[in-house]
Amino acid sequence: MMRIALGLFCGSVLLSDALAADRSGAVDPPRWVVDPRVADANLPPVGRSLFDYLVTEERDGQRVYKVPFPYREFIRSIDARLQGPRYGVSQVKQVLIPLGRSLQRNAAAPDFFRFPRVVASVDTEPGPEGDARLLLKDRIHIGFGEKSAVLEVISYNEAAGRFEFQVVNDYRPGGTPQVAYADRAVCVSCHQNAAPIFSRQTWDETNANPQVAALLSKEGESFHGVTVERGVDIPFAIDQATQRANEFALTQLLWREGCGGGVAGTRCRGYALALALQYRLSGERGFDINADGSSAAFYAVLQKHWRERWPGGMALPDPTLPNRNPLLTVISAAARIDLHPQLGVQGKKTLQNLLANTDIGAPFEPLERRAPLNIWHGTEPDIAKRLVHGVAEFIAQDDVRRLDAELFKRVLQQKITARELTGRCEFLAKGVGGQESRVGFSCRVPDQGTGSGVLAEGRAYLGAGKVARAQIDSLTFNGVELRAIEVMNTGSIQQTAQGWSLTLRLMQNGMHVRAVNGTALDTLTLRGRGVIDGRAPMTGTAVLAVRDDFIPVWGALQVLMSENNGDALSDRPFRRAAALPALFAHLGMTPGAWCCIDDHGMPPLLDDRSLALKTSAQR
Repeated sequence: MMRIALGLFCGSVLLSDALAADRSGAVDPPRWVVDPRVADANLPPVGRSLFDYLVTEERDGQRVYKVPFPYREFIRSIDARLQGPRYGVSQVKQVLIPLGRSLQRNAAAPDFFRFPRVVASVDTEPGPEGDARLLLKDRIHIGFGEKSAVLEVISYNEAAGRFEFQVVNDYRPGGTPQVAYADRAVCVSCHQNAAPIFSRQTWDETNANPQVAALLSKEGESFHGVTVERGVDIPFAIDQATQRANEFALTQLLWREGCGGGVAGTRCRGYALALALQYRLSGERGFDINADGSSAAFYAVLQKHWRERWPGGMALPDPTLPNRNPLLTVISAAARIDLHPQLGVQGKKTLQNLLANTDIGAPFEPLERRAPLNIWHGTEPDIAKRLVHGVAEFIAQDDVRRLDAELFKRVLQQKITARELTGRCEFLAKGVGGQESRVGFSCRVPDQGTGSGVLAEGRAYLGAGKVARAQIDSLTFNGVELRAIEVMNTGSIQQTAQGWSLTLRLMQNGMHVRAVNGTALDTLTLRGRGVIDGRAPMTGTAVLAVRDDFIPVWGALQVLMSENNGDALSDRPFRRAAALPALFAHLGMTPGAWCCIDDHGMPPLLDDRSLALKTSAQR
């Protein structure tokens, strides 16, 4: 029977109390976000892992496992979900770890550098041609060792609001891959937040370490499609994905218990979802906590439940392991066997055997008790900010694109007149080469009094009778400032006897530029006197057209909150595939396809013990 733990994967049961030091003098001890002493059941209490949705297919009305093999094909299948049918460079972040800290650490002995372990994470969302149903970002983490013939996966279970630990045994040429849920007691002994873990900088166990890369390159330029030569950007990306993944448990705790039950809890969660949508629609510039006057009630509910549930604070588990350079422990021994670029076979064997028997010191051992990352004593704005930012991580960019397009289309169809805010400007034009010219603008005086007009700084690039692109360094209206707005391939120029005008349609990355309250900014029109010839500064005005199209979202959420919808805003874990379809339906949007909370027809649930018994019975 195989027992596995994931990430920088490890195993052994350790029921330790990392809060012991905090409890010595505290009346109310901090409460763990995820208690490292509690493993929960091996099998999902509800729903299935994201991995199960990735590697099952329908046959005769039932879903069966079909895990792509070899490993490179498995990664290709994930890339196809992320990028669609036409993909090039893999979007899955992968590193090689020949001498790691996993339970499989010695499986490749003595040929560690010939059979390095691969650790991978997905840190991107599906692109426009990808599978928008699946939100893979930060939710699937993989470990693969060729010699052990085991694929290990940590992936998120949206219905249960937790990460699942799974293994695929017999993952080898000619094998019959068998999928099972792993022993969580083993896994959480190292994964003390029941989520992925990874090393801190500078990730010296990976091929980002030039010494490790040099030894790997003697065996090959790449392994399973992962090239040896690479910098620290890939392990850094995995590190960041791990950090974000470990925030999911905090988000779910605040969503369920921070808001609480009853009508007040439903309204709290509805308000949090609205602010999360503002945050995503605004390009993560922020959200408007005072958007509809409900902030006081929102704060009050969160603070009430904080005092009741976490009077001593909340202990945030540490998902990182100390950086470890496995080669440092053998430098002197390596020198004695004359380590050099042409190291002989016997010398290499000697070195590898030495590495195989090198103990991992206590400070580096994943089983070691890790103190909390910190003890969080939540304040009103901080609790709200963490909840809103956390919920926003569960909303896919495709959801945001759909909502943006629908809201803007609606105000146009209803022929709602845009609000216009104006400001006084100075312009300076000059050529920048060829037929292109640049018009810089500085609008520092609002026409309608301080704070009620528009202020803007930036430049527009003109060519062939149109605006080729524009850069808005700052745009301020109603006391709200937006920065670094890059407008591409949009806008028009008009020249009359009285002067000229440039209209910039405020689109960025295919979406409308929005303020932190969700309001869409339609156009910025610059009007100047005279001719754009660069001979002298010009004066004129800026007119910002604003469309208040986020208002229907508040209306739809009010309906959901009044219904006390059992799925969308309940005190169950936040589930994108429950909350957003309900909201979109109330907005009159096309339902679309969603994943992954419907587990109808999925293969039977097996843990590794049950799988071992089943396999034995079949022999």
